[in-house]
Amino acid sequence: MNNKLQKDNGIRVTKTSLWRRLGGALFDLDRWYEIWVTITHNKSRSFLTAFGVFWGMFMLVLMVGAGNALSKGISSQVEGFAGNSCFFWTQNTSEAYKGFRKGRRWDMLNSDVEIIRSKVPELQHLSPMLFGGSNDKNVVRGEKGGSYQVKGCYPEYDLIEKSKIISGRFINDIDIAENRKVCIIGERVYEVLFQTGEDAIGKLVKVNGIYFQVIGVARRMANASIGGSTDESVILPFSTMQKAFNQGNIIHFLGATSRPGVKVKVVENKIKETLRSVHQISPDDKDAIGSVNIEDQFTMFNNLFIGINALIWIVGLGTLLAGAIGVSNIMLVTVRERTKEIG
Repeated sequence: MNNKLQKDNGIRVTKTSLWRRLGGALFDLDRWYEIWVTITHNKSRSFLTAFGVFWGMFMLVLMVGAGNALSKGISSQVEGFAGNSCFFWTQNTSEAYKGFRKGRRWDMLNSDVEIIRSKVPELQHLSPMLFGGSNDKNVVRGEKGGSYQVKGCYPEYDLIEKSKIISGRFINDIDIAENRKVCIIGERVYEVLFQTGEDAIGKLVKVNGIYFQVIGVARRMANASIGGSTDESVILPFSTMQKAFNQGNIIHFLGATSRPGVKVKVVENKIKETLRSVHQISPDDKDAIGSVNIEDQFTMFNNLFIGINALIWIVGLGTLLAGAIGVSNIMLVTVRERTKEIG
């Protein structure tokens, strides 16, 4: 519609005249007085109807907001992990097997890494890990220090559990091959050991009594992390940590990812089968190898979010519908009252 005259049912109207009519109807005091009389004629009915509409809208907005907050909160716990990853650790055996007693303790070894690589072609990345204790002031620089977790890993681990390198670099293959005494410190460790804005790269820090050169500063990407938060950890080359702290050839933890298009469950089961075979563990022993499948966790969370969102909309729209029915009822009663008045 424009400002030119238009003919509608024999009546000439313009955009300006239409707005005047609408404005006149909107600010007609008689109309507003009539509405006020209708509302105050039955105060409890009007209040309950208005409250029903308000409550429906309030609950819908509140529940949608709470659902989104819950979704983001849970997602933030695992967002740093690769969606196609899984992790393994050792536990006591639950069955006797080939002369070994039930309850036997066993360890993963360095040799297991190459055996797994050769027997699981669906595997994409594989990284063993070591963990060191966080004794009182085990990480020190000069007079400053604190108690932090110490981890040893392969370069591939950054593709399994991602961290943000805010300066420097991550561990590389040369660090592993040459057993270099280098380390990556978490953001919180940096804040304690260094002045704000100070360049940490190339500086020395003492970790459990041994000096290491800082090659990077890392920030966590998820609230949950293997072996403690990245922000409060010191990461060493796996081979260096084994030799420097006399860990032998033992592996504490194993992280792996599947190739694109391959279900993580396939890789998880094959790695377990390989470890059982190598370490003389019963094929029926379900407790000897602990594991977590991140793909399954993501699927579970997604299904949970779908269910929560569906429930939120059902409850919210149901409450809103109840308010709408209340409005229609008061409109019906008002029409009947006016019909009686007119006769």
